[in-house]
Amino acid sequence: MKFSPSLVAVLPFALSATARSTSTYVGCFSTTGSWEDFGTFTFQSIGHCVEQCSDAGYNIHDYAAVQDESCYCGDSDPAKADLLDDDECTAKCPGYAGDTCGGAKTWSVYAIGDVKDDLWADEDESSSTAGSSTSTSTEESTAVSTATSTAAEAATSTAPVEVKPASGTVSSSATPSASASSTPASSSTSIEPTPTGNSASRRYSFLF
Repeated sequence: MKFSPSLVAVLPFALSATARSTSTYVGCFSTTGSWEDFGTFTFQSIGHCVEQCSDAGYNIHDYAAVQDESCYCGDSDPAKADLLDDDECTAKCPGYAGDTCGGAKTWSVYAIGDVKDDLWADEDESSSTAGSSTSTSTEESTAVSTATSTAAEAATSTAPVEVKPASGTVSSSATPSASASSTPASSSTSIEPTPTGNSASRRYSFLF
């Protein structure tokens, strides 16, 4: 089969246009982030938006997003956290009812060409690392709490306990009253006269 010179000259451009118009659905998203707004088109479709992005210099693995008549283009990956259920993007494109052009405040996002094989790989790795760090922090916190509790219990069990006597208790070491050890005085006193020398002389002189 022979090709005419004119057909051979046009073929590369046709293949390029076909490659630029191909796209792969990524998902329904709540935002387009910082992607560039290319305005609206009355007969908007996914193919038209992808071509707009390609004409503006966006290449394979970049993105085109549509919402009703609006078209957005970007080279940064959409955030996985902004991914919604496909039921949120059910609006038919104005220029082609077979395409879905987002929904109420949602965007249908398409990759120019194929989707990256490692799309969101970095986000998944960061999420896994954050989960591991949180788990480690929780285990360390639990260990410190357990050690503190054990030390507190040990200190409580060895601390001296001061016992105070109850109010009104009489000490067993009280000193006995002085009256208890004193000898009772005699109830009566006997007084006998003591003879003196003068009275005895008077008796003898009387007898003689």
